Amino acid sequence: MVAGALILLVLGWGCFAYAKTIWTQKQVWVFLAVKLVAGLVATAYYIHVEKGGDILFYHQQASGYLGDVHAGYPFWELLGRQADPSAHSTPQARSFFFIKVLTVVYALLGNHLWLANILFSLVGFGAVVYLIKRLATVHPLAQPPLVVALLLWPSVAIWGGGLSKEALLVAAMCLLIGSAVPLMQRQWSHWIFHGLMLLLALWLLASVRMFVLLAIGPFLLGYVLLQLMERHITKPYMRWLAGLLGAVLIVLVMVLVSSLDVSLRPGYLLKAFADNHAAVVASSAPQHVVMGLGQLWEGPALGLQFLLGMLAGTLGPFPWEINSVWEALLVVEPLLLLGLFFTNGPLSVRFPTKVWLPLLLYVLLTAGFITLSSPNYGSLSRYRLAFYPALIFLAAYRHPLLSKIRFLNGTTNDPSV
Repeated sequence: MVAGALILLVLGWGCFAYAKTIWTQKQVWVFLAVKLVAGLVATAYYIHVEKGGDILFYHQQASGYLGDVHAGYPFWELLGRQADPSAHSTPQARSFFFIKVLTVVYALLGNHLWLANILFSLVGFGAVVYLIKRLATVHPLAQPPLVVALLLWPSVAIWGGGLSKEALLVAAMCLLIGSAVPLMQRQWSHWIFHGLMLLLALWLLASVRMFVLLAIGPFLLGYVLLQLMERHITKPYMRWLAGLLGAVLIVLVMVLVSSLDVSLRPGYLLKAFADNHAAVVASSAPQHVVMGLGQLWEGPALGLQFLLGMLAGTLGPFPWEINSVWEALLVVEPLLLLGLFFTNGPLSVRFPTKVWLPLLLYVLLTAGFITLSSPNYGSLSRYRLAFYPALIFLAAYRHPLLSKIRFLNGTTNDPSV
């Protein structure tokens, strides 16, 4: 435990020093404190209020596996062990992956839940700083909305920290986008490091939330191809031809990826989607099912449900859906989000079309799939972290209020840009 505390001190000092390259010391203290406290609050809620849930399950499983290792079970054999698809002997794949990660962390930190909680929050904080530092060098005005979306927004701060798969999800998304930016801008200094961060992000997303990788991958690849076309192709008809070839390339890449593993094939994904929907509905009280999505419709009617899922995922819960104090608290965030949109300029004025349109499409499509798959606001409040930071960013970018809050602006922000 003492050795674990020393490890955290060194990691915390590294995160603090890294963050000071873009923020003042006071800013770093505040942002780091918010990240750590939010992660501790989420864990404390599950332990002392819910007295159950994923966190306790992960803790018990990781502690058990670490006990097996101490009793002589080979550590490398544990890390190479595969999940049982039926979850008879081990949890299913993504949960078992997280448990193995937590077992390694426990081996370093003396099987201490709260120290592990702090470590995950520090890793997430470092990933956020990495993204903001990379993106702010190219688009300085992106820093304030990124701070709001990734560090200060309540649901992202709470569910995106501590002992949860969502903490790794948010960190992996930050690493993916942050490592892609210098490569797209042809900034080849430290390219090996950025390349390693890209591979790490892809591995984490594939292991923790494959559907997020399948959703964000085509959009990111399409944006890279668009950047290349604008830079190297000047004739309009050649750009259209290159765009068509790029779309075909994206489809071929998706087909190739889906052929690598049975769990990535469309049929399996649709079955997993339907099974997850049925499991969430079965474990939820009828009044807590999102917008009456208790049963999936068939044919074209499913398209209407998908639209309802997009609406509920981005702006729900709505006042008529409140059935508990918890859901009443969840209404605050959509109201705040709408307030940011209505008090800010149109997306077409604040962003180039090539930025806001793909980003909004990603948000809406991902929101629809996630909400239909998990039509319960309790689970949705965590799962929506796959798209919610992007939605907050769209609402807050170049907001006149944020430009006046100097505390949100770091040293890389140049108001003249």
